[in-house]
Amino acid sequence: MKGSSFKAGIAAALVATSLLAAGTAFAQESEAAKVGTTQEVHISNNGKTLVRGAKVTAVSGSGFTATNIWGSASESWTVQTDGSTEFMRRYGGASSLSEISAGDIVSFSGNLDQTASAFSVKASVVKDWSVQKENSTVSGTVSSVTAASFLLHTANRGDVTVSLAASSTVMKDGSAIAFSDIKAGDRISSASGVLDNVNHTLVANKVVVYVNKALLEKRTFQGTLKSVAGTTLPTTLVVTVGSSDYTVNVPAGISVVNKNWLAITLDKFVVGNTIRFYGAPEVNSPMTVDATIVRDASI
Repeated sequence: MKGSSFKAGIAAALVATSLLAAGTAFAQESEAAKVGTTQEVHISNNGKTLVRGAKVTAVSGSGFTATNIWGSASESWTVQTDGSTEFMRRYGGASSLSEISAGDIVSFSGNLDQTASAFSVKASVVKDWSVQKENSTVSGTVSSVTAASFLLHTANRGDVTVSLAASSTVMKDGSAIAFSDIKAGDRISSASGVLDNVNHTLVANKVVVYVNKALLEKRTFQGTLKSVAGTTLPTTLVVTVGSSDYTVNVPAGISVVNKNWLAITLDKFVVGNTIRFYGAPEVNSPMTVDATIVRDASI
C-alpha cells in the first residue's frame, strides 16, 4: 500500500481506533499514565511519526515491537533502530536498546516506513519511560560494606547500594584509596554515577570519602596506657583515650619524657599510667597517631 491509498488507510485506522477508544472512555488509568507519559499517535503527511506511551511486546535484533492500547482498541508498531538512533531514559541520560525490555512503556519518533503493509517506524529517538535510571550524585553515611559494594544511608533517597564501575576512582583527602579502605561509619561526600531508582542501586564512577580536616591536625591526646610493644624505639603503644583505643607509633629519635619533661626510657612505662602524646591521626586510619612527643604524666 503506497501513496494516497496508504495515507488513506492510515487515516481510516486511526479514526477507527479513536472511535473505539471513545467507547471505553478510559475506564482505568493506562499503564503509560502510571509511568508519567500519555498515549498519543501523530503521523504527518510526509510520514513523520510520533508515538507516545506504547508498551513493548518484544525486543528482537536491532528493534522491537510495541502496542498502544485504549481500552479494547489497539495499534501495533514495529520499531527499527540503528547506530544513529538516540536512546534516552525516563529521567534523561543516554540509554541503549539493551536496556529496553518487554513490558516497558516507550515513546519514539522517526519516519514511517511507507513500503511496509503494517505500521513500521525507522526511529530517530526512543525514550524508555520504564528505565528509571539517571545520572546522579548521592551522599550519606556508610552502613555496611561487602567485597563489591557498600550500603549508603542518605537523607533524601533512603538506603542506596553503591558499587563501582570498572574505571571508578575512590578519593580521600585528595588522594586515591582502595575500595577496601571504605569502612562502616565513613561519611561519603559524594558518590556519582548511574542511579537506578527502582532497585535503589548506584554504579559509581567516582566516590569521595569525607575527611574532617580538624581531626587530622596535630594535637595533644591524653589517655591510659593499655600496652607497650617494646621498651626500645621505635615501638608502638596502645592508649585508651575516652572510650577509644589509639595505636601510637613512637619512632626513633623523638622525645620520651616524664611529667617534669625529663627524658626517660620506655621501660619506665607501666600499664595504667596516664600518657600524653602529640601528633596527627592518619588519614585512612584516624585511630592511629604518629607521635612526635610522648609523655608519661604518672612518673
